[in-house]
Amino acid sequence: MFKKIAILAILIGIFITGSLIASERPWFAVELTTHGFANQLDIGYKDVSNNPYTMITWYNVPSGSYSTGFFVDWDDPVPYKVYAEGWGDYGAYDYDDCPANPNQTHYLELWIGCEPPGEEDPPE
Repeated sequence: MFKKIAILAILIGIFITGSLIASERPWFAVELTTHGFANQLDIGYKDVSNNPYTMITWYNVPSGSYSTGFFVDWDDPVPYKVYAEGWGDYGAYDYDDCPANPNQTHYLELWIGCEPPGEEDPPE
């Protein structure tokens, strides 16, 4: 009787382990480059209806390159776009997004309080 219980317990353990491996949560890696100082910076995703889901918030972020990422649970809304947005002094703001591809790296760039090259205002 003990052998049957032990074998049943092992089989249940194998089944549960296999289920957990097969249902690994999707992750979204983000390579973010910021230009200018951000008082607040949010990273997350948007669903098909364009509803934002902030996954990471950083404060007082200087210019630089950053690597981060987040996981999404299976019961969460399906990611459609990965985004980053940042706010700086005096109303400075920038936003960038790209299509969401699970288990891949997403490259985003923010220009907070400064203009990207080639996008200066024309002389009047």
